[in-house]
Amino acid sequence: MPRDAVSHQASTGRAPYILVVQPDREDGEFMRDALKRDHEVNVVCDGFEGLSQVHARKPDLVILDLVLPGIPGLEVIHALQSTGQNIPIIVTIGADRRSGNRIRASAMGASKLLRKPVTASVLAKWVKTVLEGAVLPDRTAEADDAAALLLDHRRPRTVDELEFKVLLERAQRMNETYDQQSTVLLFQVRDVARRDSVTKVARDGLRGGDFVFPFRTDRLAVLLPLTERLRIPPILERLGKRFEGNGYHADQLRCGAISVDHALDGSDWGRRFGKLLPWSQKHEIAFNEPVD
Repeated sequence: MPRDAVSHQASTGRAPYILVVQPDREDGEFMRDALKRDHEVNVVCDGFEGLSQVHARKPDLVILDLVLPGIPGLEVIHALQSTGQNIPIIVTIGADRRSGNRIRASAMGASKLLRKPVTASVLAKWVKTVLEGAVLPDRTAEADDAAALLLDHRRPRTVDELEFKVLLERAQRMNETYDQQSTVLLFQVRDVARRDSVTKVARDGLRGGDFVFPFRTDRLAVLLPLTERLRIPPILERLGKRFEGNGYHADQLRCGAISVDHALDGSDWGRRFGKLLPWSQKHEIAFNEPVD
């Protein structure tokens, strides 16, 4: 029996209890077989059952996939951290390998991220390392920022000015911590009577987790957390198809993009606006500092 399991059993009178939450039963059983000699292992296959098992009995470690039926893995992490029990979490990344989700999991308190397929020896090594002692860092602030910005909301959200500024500040902190970019898209509507309908069309074309802020009578801003400039053209292309499908022509909209840092430079959103181009020139958008 490894030293970590021996010391744990000596101090608690039992082998370490590990909860494995994997969408694929075969993966879960593989992990059970890799760990069962020295640990008590329970395997479940969806987020709801995983949280139910945690409430029934606190595990010493959770091995969790990000892509789960029931409740997504990121929401499970958030729920686990909200209990205040400081349960170590190893996140496995299989079907979902987006860098943004790796950052989400790390920011929200995962002890270790492992790519699947993972070998039995690598899994056992990291289980031993996490159980041995590593005291989890105090990442409450980061976890709060990640939960507010990055949990996969079912739909994009429309927010008011105060909430938008708070979200910008959270995004700026996330950018600094993980050396990432977050982007603010800016739109101006020529026909002010159509601003609300343009807002709805834009929101329907965005991802869950994006935030829309309508301001003044003719403008809206969109916060795209952890979205670098290289990913802006396909987003604009997707929005363009929706605008055109709803009867908006190139001369009815202007658009631009600025970084979160520049978005926070000024307090008057009516004046602090980047360079705006006609929608027909959307592929020429560059990141610009706000102008007065």
